[in-house]
Amino acid sequence: MTVILMTAIAALLGLCLYAIAGMYRLQRPTRGPRIDKDARPGEALLIIDMQSDFTGRGGGYPADDVEAVISLINEHASDAYGRDCPVITVRHSFLARYVNVFLRLLARGRGAAGSAGLGLDPRLETGVAADFMKHQADAFSAPEFEAWLDAHRIGRLSIAGRDGNTGIRATAQAALNRGYEVEILAPAVLARAEPQWRLQQRRLSRRGARISM
Repeated sequence: MTVILMTAIAALLGLCLYAIAGMYRLQRPTRGPRIDKDARPGEALLIIDMQSDFTGRGGGYPADDVEAVISLINEHASDAYGRDCPVITVRHSFLARYVNVFLRLLARGRGAAGSAGLGLDPRLETGVAADFMKHQADAFSAPEFEAWLDAHRIGRLSIAGRDGNTGIRATAQAALNRGYEVEILAPAVLARAEPQWRLQQRRLSRRGARISM
Protein backbone atom coordinates (compact mmCIF):
# COMPACT_ATOMS: atom_id res chain seq x y z
CA MET A 1 0.00 0.00 0.00
CA THR A 2 2.85 2.37 0.91
CA VAL A 3 4.61 1.64 -2.39
CA ILE A 4 1.41 2.36 -4.35
CA LEU A 5 0.87 5.62 -2.47
CA MET A 6 4.46 6.74 -3.02
CA THR A 7 4.22 5.85 -6.71
CA ALA A 8 1.02 7.86 -7.04
CA ILE A 9 2.58 10.87 -5.29
CA ALA A 10 5.67 10.65 -7.49
CA ALA A 11 3.51 10.46 -10.62
CA LEU A 12 1.47 13.47 -9.51
CA LEU A 13 4.63 15.44 -8.73
CA GLY A 14 6.06 14.53 -12.12
CA LEU A 15 2.88 15.68 -13.83
CA CYS A 16 2.98 19.00 -11.97
CA LEU A 17 6.63 19.58 -12.90
CA TYR A 18 5.86 18.72 -16.52
CA ALA A 19 2.97 21.20 -16.52
CA ILE A 20 5.14 23.94 -14.99
CA ALA A 21 7.88 23.35 -17.58
CA GLY A 22 5.26 23.44 -20.33
CA MET A 23 3.82 26.73 -19.09
CA TYR A 24 7.33 28.21 -19.01
CA ARG A 25 7.85 27.22 -22.65
CA LEU A 26 4.52 28.82 -23.59
CA GLN A 27 5.62 32.14 -22.03
CA ARG A 28 9.04 32.30 -23.72
CA PRO A 29 9.45 34.92 -26.51
CA THR A 30 10.46 33.56 -29.89
CA ARG A 31 13.34 34.68 -32.08
CA GLY A 32 13.42 35.14 -35.83
CA PRO A 33 15.30 36.82 -38.69
CA ARG A 34 16.05 40.52 -38.27
CA ILE A 35 13.91 42.74 -40.47
CA ASP A 36 15.17 45.52 -42.75
CA LYS A 37 13.42 48.51 -41.17
CA ASP A 38 14.23 50.74 -44.15
CA ALA A 39 12.12 48.43 -46.32
CA ARG A 40 9.23 48.42 -43.82
CA PRO A 41 7.69 51.89 -43.52
CA GLY A 42 4.31 50.59 -42.33
CA GLU A 43 2.92 50.57 -38.82
CA ALA A 44 0.08 48.66 -37.18
CA LEU A 45 -1.93 48.73 -33.98
CA LEU A 46 -1.75 45.28 -32.40
CA ILE A 47 -4.43 44.25 -29.88
CA ILE A 48 -3.59 41.11 -27.92
CA ASP A 49 -5.88 38.59 -26.19
CA MET A 50 -8.88 40.86 -25.52
CA GLN A 51 -11.25 37.89 -25.48
CA SER A 52 -14.51 37.50 -23.60
CA ASP A 53 -13.16 34.56 -21.59
CA PHE A 54 -10.62 36.89 -20.00
CA THR A 55 -12.30 40.31 -20.05
CA GLY A 56 -15.78 39.23 -18.98
CA ARG A 57 -17.14 38.46 -15.54
CA GLY A 58 -14.88 36.01 -13.73
CA GLY A 59 -11.96 36.68 -16.07
CA GLY A 60 -9.72 37.88 -13.26
CA TYR A 61 -9.68 41.65 -13.87
CA PRO A 62 -11.69 44.37 -12.10
CA ALA A 63 -14.64 45.36 -14.30
CA ASP A 64 -13.78 49.07 -14.09
CA ASP A 65 -10.22 48.39 -15.29
CA VAL A 66 -11.53 46.36 -18.22
CA GLU A 67 -13.97 49.09 -19.22
CA ALA A 68 -11.25 51.74 -19.06
CA VAL A 69 -8.81 49.72 -21.16
CA ILE A 70 -11.45 48.83 -23.76
CA SER A 71 -12.38 52.51 -24.04
CA LEU A 72 -8.74 53.46 -24.60
CA ILE A 73 -8.24 50.68 -27.15
CA ASN A 74 -11.28 51.92 -29.06
CA GLU A 75 -9.80 55.42 -29.07
CA HIS A 76 -6.46 54.12 -30.37
CA ALA A 77 -8.25 52.09 -33.05
CA SER A 78 -10.25 55.13 -34.18
CA ASP A 79 -7.06 57.17 -34.38
CA ALA A 80 -5.31 54.38 -36.30
CA TYR A 81 -8.06 54.22 -38.91
CA GLY A 82 -7.88 57.99 -39.27
CA ARG A 83 -4.20 57.59 -40.19
CA ASP A 84 -4.84 54.61 -42.49
CA CYS A 85 -3.00 52.40 -39.99
CA PRO A 86 -4.23 48.78 -39.88
CA VAL A 87 -5.59 47.30 -36.66
CA ILE A 88 -4.63 43.67 -36.00
CA THR A 89 -6.00 41.38 -33.31
CA VAL A 90 -4.37 38.25 -31.96
CA ARG A 91 -6.33 35.83 -29.79
CA HIS A 92 -5.14 33.02 -27.56
CA SER A 93 -6.25 29.42 -27.25
CA PHE A 94 -4.34 26.78 -25.30
CA LEU A 95 -3.42 23.82 -27.47
CA ALA A 96 -1.72 21.40 -25.07
CA ARG A 97 -4.15 18.73 -23.88
CA TYR A 98 -3.00 18.77 -20.24
CA VAL A 99 -3.42 22.58 -20.09
CA ASN A 100 -6.96 22.30 -21.43
CA VAL A 101 -7.75 19.66 -18.80
CA PHE A 102 -6.53 21.99 -16.03
CA LEU A 103 -8.49 24.91 -17.48
CA ARG A 104 -11.71 22.92 -17.57
CA LEU A 105 -11.17 21.69 -14.01
CA LEU A 106 -9.92 24.89 -12.39
CA ALA A 107 -10.93 27.83 -14.61
CA ARG A 108 -14.35 26.83 -15.92
CA GLY A 109 -12.80 26.25 -19.34
CA ARG A 110 -11.74 29.87 -19.93
CA GLY A 111 -9.18 29.94 -22.72
CA ALA A 112 -9.56 26.24 -23.45
CA ALA A 113 -9.92 24.99 -27.01
CA GLY A 114 -13.55 25.14 -28.07
CA SER A 115 -14.60 27.70 -25.46
CA ALA A 116 -17.41 30.02 -26.54
CA GLY A 117 -15.48 32.95 -25.05
CA LEU A 118 -12.48 32.84 -27.38
CA GLY A 119 -13.95 35.60 -29.54
CA LEU A 120 -13.09 39.26 -29.10
CA ASP A 121 -14.89 41.19 -26.39
CA PRO A 122 -17.96 42.66 -28.17
CA ARG A 123 -17.30 46.06 -26.58
CA LEU A 124 -14.28 46.48 -28.84
CA GLU A 125 -15.08 48.75 -31.77
CA THR A 126 -12.07 47.96 -33.89
CA GLY A 127 -13.16 46.53 -37.26
CA VAL A 128 -9.88 44.65 -37.61
CA ALA A 129 -7.81 44.33 -40.79
CA ALA A 130 -6.59 40.88 -39.72
CA ASP A 131 -7.19 38.44 -36.87
CA PHE A 132 -4.91 35.57 -35.83
CA MET A 133 -5.02 32.74 -33.31
CA LYS A 134 -1.94 31.82 -31.27
CA HIS A 135 -1.20 29.03 -28.81
CA GLN A 136 1.72 30.62 -26.96
CA ALA A 137 2.04 33.97 -25.20
CA ASP A 138 4.05 35.49 -28.06
CA ALA A 139 2.02 36.53 -31.13
CA PHE A 140 5.02 35.74 -33.35
CA SER A 141 4.55 32.07 -32.49
CA ALA A 142 1.70 32.16 -35.06
CA PRO A 143 3.40 31.94 -38.49
CA GLU A 144 0.43 33.59 -40.22
CA PHE A 145 0.86 36.70 -38.07
CA GLU A 146 4.50 37.19 -39.00
CA ALA A 147 3.75 36.46 -42.66
CA TRP A 148 1.06 39.18 -42.65
CA LEU A 149 3.52 41.71 -41.23
CA ASP A 150 6.02 40.74 -43.92
CA ALA A 151 3.46 41.05 -46.72
CA HIS A 152 2.31 44.49 -45.54
CA ARG A 153 5.84 45.78 -44.86
CA ILE A 154 5.10 46.54 -41.22
CA GLY A 155 8.12 47.74 -39.25
CA ARG A 156 6.48 49.44 -36.28
CA LEU A 157 4.01 47.97 -33.79
CA SER A 158 1.91 49.79 -31.20
CA ILE A 159 0.73 47.18 -28.70
CA ALA A 160 -2.29 47.12 -26.38
CA GLY A 161 -4.44 44.44 -24.74
CA ARG A 162 -3.70 41.85 -22.08
CA ASP A 163 -1.88 40.59 -20.06
CA GLY A 164 1.06 42.90 -19.56
CA ASN A 165 3.10 40.17 -17.89
CA THR A 166 2.43 37.45 -20.47
CA GLY A 167 1.15 38.13 -24.00
CA ILE A 168 2.18 41.80 -24.13
CA ARG A 169 5.63 41.20 -22.66
CA ALA A 170 6.38 38.14 -24.79
CA THR A 171 5.15 39.71 -28.04
CA ALA A 172 7.00 42.98 -27.45
CA GLN A 173 10.23 41.14 -26.69
CA ALA A 174 9.81 38.89 -29.75
CA ALA A 175 9.28 41.99 -31.92
CA LEU A 176 12.40 43.63 -30.48
CA ASN A 177 14.33 40.40 -31.11
CA ARG A 178 13.47 40.81 -34.81
CA GLY A 179 14.29 44.51 -35.01
CA TYR A 180 10.77 45.98 -35.00
CA GLU A 181 10.12 49.41 -33.55
CA VAL A 182 7.85 48.78 -30.56
CA GLU A 183 5.54 51.08 -28.64
CA ILE A 184 3.65 49.83 -25.59
CA LEU A 185 0.42 51.75 -25.03
CA ALA A 186 0.69 51.20 -21.28
CA PRO A 187 -2.65 52.74 -20.15
CA ALA A 188 -4.38 50.45 -22.68
CA VAL A 189 -2.90 47.29 -21.15
CA LEU A 190 -4.51 45.03 -18.55
CA ALA A 191 -2.23 43.33 -16.02
CA ARG A 192 -3.20 41.17 -13.07
CA ALA A 193 0.03 41.90 -11.17
CA GLU A 194 0.67 45.63 -11.45
CA PRO A 195 4.06 45.70 -9.63
CA GLN A 196 5.38 42.99 -11.94
CA TRP A 197 3.98 44.85 -14.97
CA ARG A 198 5.79 48.03 -13.96
CA LEU A 199 9.00 45.98 -13.73
CA GLN A 200 8.36 44.50 -17.19
CA GLN A 201 7.85 47.98 -18.62
CA ARG A 202 11.23 49.08 -17.31
CA ARG A 203 12.88 45.98 -18.77
CA LEU A 204 11.23 46.46 -22.17
CA SER A 205 12.22 50.12 -22.16
CA ARG A 206 15.85 49.21 -21.55
CA ARG A 207 15.66 46.80 -24.48
CA GLY A 208 14.42 49.51 -26.82
CA ALA A 209 10.63 49.65 -26.51
CA ARG A 210 8.88 52.98 -26.15
CA ILE A 211 6.46 53.07 -23.21
CA SER A 212 3.61 55.54 -23.81
CA MET A 213 1.92 56.79 -20.67
